Amino acid sequence: TWTVYVEGINVNGIIVAVSETKNIEVLQNQNTSASFTLDYISDGRGSMDVTIEIPYSESTIDKVVGKITPVTEGLEGMEFTVERSSATKQNDKLCFNKKANLSVGSYRISFKMYDEENNQIGKTLEEVLYIFRDQVSQFSWYWDKDYVPPVAPPIFDLVEGTYFEG
Repeated sequence: TWTVYVEGINVNGIIVAVSETKNIEVLQNQNTSASFTLDYISDGRGSMDVTIEIPYSESTIDKVVGKITPVTEGLEGMEFTVERSSATKQNDKLCFNKKANLSVGSYRISFKMYDEENNQIGKTLEEVLYIFRDQVSQFSWYWDKDYVPPVAPPIFDLVEGTYFEG
């Protein structure tokens, strides 16, 4: 008898799902089969690192307001604002960045950009955010005023790094 379980590993070698453990009887000169269902690891905490990038020369965006709404039942969401004064310059871009620690699960994340008079610029950007245990989920959007509406596909990837609290 063999005791077997299956782990789901993503492209970065990180375990993101597991199966139940089964005892399987293996007999000589016979085929033995077993079926396993993988479930995403649903306990613990992970981190997000989200960046909205705009051309540094773009002066109309004064702040970015974000809202994280849980899709997975029982999780808490959050809202945040990143002011232009706390954005960082990287080459020719101004980066509005937010890092946060969240419970493992699925979330819907949305962003709105505002000018100095608190008028929304463009449409609301929306995406799905997955948080995995002890991992950093990172993505970014690049906003260009010549692209209307200001929506670009996000670049989303799990990154190797240190899981952070905060």
